[in-house]
Amino acid sequence: MKEIYVTVCSGLCNRMFAIAAGLRVRALHGHRLTVFWTERTGRHGLPYVDTVYSDWDHYFDRIDGVATYGVTGHIAFQDKPVALDRTAAEEKMVPVAKLKYGALYRHGAENAKYFSSPKIVDPKADLIIVRGETHPFGTPVDPMRKYGYYVQVGPHRKDAYWSSLSRAAKLLAPAAKQRGRIAATHAKFAKFSEVWGIHVRGTDLRPRTRVDRKAAILKIMAGAPETAGFFIASDEPLDWLPDGERILSYDDPIKYENSVAGTQHAMVDLYVLARCDRLFGSAGSSFSAMAWMLSDRDEYTVHS
Repeated sequence: MKEIYVTVCSGLCNRMFAIAAGLRVRALHGHRLTVFWTERTGRHGLPYVDTVYSDWDHYFDRIDGVATYGVTGHIAFQDKPVALDRTAAEEKMVPVAKLKYGALYRHGAENAKYFSSPKIVDPKADLIIVRGETHPFGTPVDPMRKYGYYVQVGPHRKDAYWSSLSRAAKLLAPAAKQRGRIAATHAKFAKFSEVWGIHVRGTDLRPRTRVDRKAAILKIMAGAPETAGFFIASDEPLDWLPDGERILSYDDPIKYENSVAGTQHAMVDLYVLARCDRLFGSAGSSFSAMAWMLSDRDEYTVHS
């Protein structure tokens, strides 16, 4: 059996892109997928405020045929490698065959090369190892230079690569608690003829473009039909938006925390955005782009 090992890190949607890429390779080339889930899941550049190590099961249902291990950082793999499995009732050492390619997860600028994208994998290999990944990856037939970074300002459509990655991403089903919150929020759409979803990336990184974000979003809203509603998702409160019954949001303040619970609540924004009739996102945002991957919509526009 051919195998692919994917070690994911950084924020949730960065991890989801790497996992979706692994699922895509599995579907196309028959590899068995193992996901190593490293330590904490939070927004890049912000202090982590939780004492809990995050694991796959905090966020998603299990996928048949996909093995997952919660692991700490700084675990070196030798000829007889092991990974620390934190998903067990007690911490124990779990052997991981064949993996002897150095550190599982590396911190610091000196190790930036291990995190660089795009990554190209050989689908013919018996063992594919993708370490410290925060972006989608692909095979030599995929023009990965185009996909190494999330799409920028303007309209976009899913091509063959994005469509196949989207199919894979949709295998990531939210865990039961998140599903209930998502359904309750989505039920509010019923009073509108359509709902336009707008994601605004806020707190953790500087703006990626020179476009006036407020002006761009207000222009989008002005161009919508009068019977349309707006679902607004952001990682910070947006006090400059107009008031009114047409504005929907998931308002639990826990979603602003950089913690396991904060990420679980942020998933409501993510999966509800994916159900919107039109989708608008922020440049350089894995959250915006993953909402697009989870959506059945081909079109997606980056507003600023």
